[in-house]
Amino acid sequence: MKLNLYQRELIAIDGSKFRASNNKDNCYNQEVLEKKIANIEKNIQEYLRCIDEADKKVLIRMKHSSEMTTQRMSLSEHPFGTVK
Repeated sequence: MKLNLYQRELIAIDGSKFRASNNKDNCYNQEVLEKKIANIEKNIQEYLRCIDEADKKVLIRMKHSSEMTTQRMSLSEHPFGTVK
């Protein structure tokens, strides 16, 4: 079986050394990965729900603010019409 992982044109070796670590915290099996992925998906859904809720609150405030501005503008008109 030929994998073609490298060709003859260029080979680079940098001499880096890495320490292997295979303790329980770094060793995952299929069940652990599925639980972690499910937890991540749940957190993403919660985050998106919070963002949607915050957006709705902002829209309500903006609508209320524009209504208040319109109301203030109508109240600030001169009672006798335009002054010349």
